[in-house]
Amino acid sequence: MELADLLSARFTVLNYDRRGRGDSGDAQPYSLEREFEDLQAMVAIAGGSAFVWGLSSGGILALEAARAGVAIERIAAYEPPFIVDSTDGLPPDDFVPQVGSLVDRGRSSEAVKYFMARVMGMPSLIPSLMSLWPPMWSKLKATAHTLPYEAALIDRYVRGGPVDDAYWARVATPTLIRERRKEPGEAPEGRRRDRRRASERGAPRPRRRQPQREDERARAGAR
Repeated sequence: MELADLLSARFTVLNYDRRGRGDSGDAQPYSLEREFEDLQAMVAIAGGSAFVWGLSSGGILALEAARAGVAIERIAAYEPPFIVDSTDGLPPDDFVPQVGSLVDRGRSSEAVKYFMARVMGMPSLIPSLMSLWPPMWSKLKATAHTLPYEAALIDRYVRGGPVDDAYWARVATPTLIRERRKEPGEAPEGRRRDRRRASERGAPRPRRRQPQREDERARAGAR
């Protein structure tokens, strides 16, 4: 919401709940094409074209929507989960049906923990600790039924294979891909390196930028 507030000083900002989340409906059966339709509907409300910002899997959704013909002028994607190096930690081969099975059996907490640890690559201790804070965990559990949607969306991009240049050739939308800056002393994180490689190898007309630290901004301003 902070980003939306900042952007609203210069743009008309539409911050919508994706299918199955918040106040949005969840008509079945789900398909990725339905998400494209939702985004196209928001673009229509915006006047027929729009800039789109997407966080994590939302960045992949924006790119896929542009490929499908949704009228997007520019895309900004923050940390889209491209894993293009098979030597880095990959999700289990069966993570898509496994997530679906946990959700179908009503095991929401297990589904959230599995997705965070086995798919997102978090240390398993983190979701376990998060589950001890009811306000946060209840929100995560409330959207657990959408985890199969997320799994289906990112499936082809987290298998450790190279970016398919031919697949993305249809996308001419100017795209900015950003990644979180690694803080001093932070251990290297393979999946962040993979996002960099993906943006350099195959994302549509990518520009990659890292946020500057305060000391870097001060030096830049002094020049």
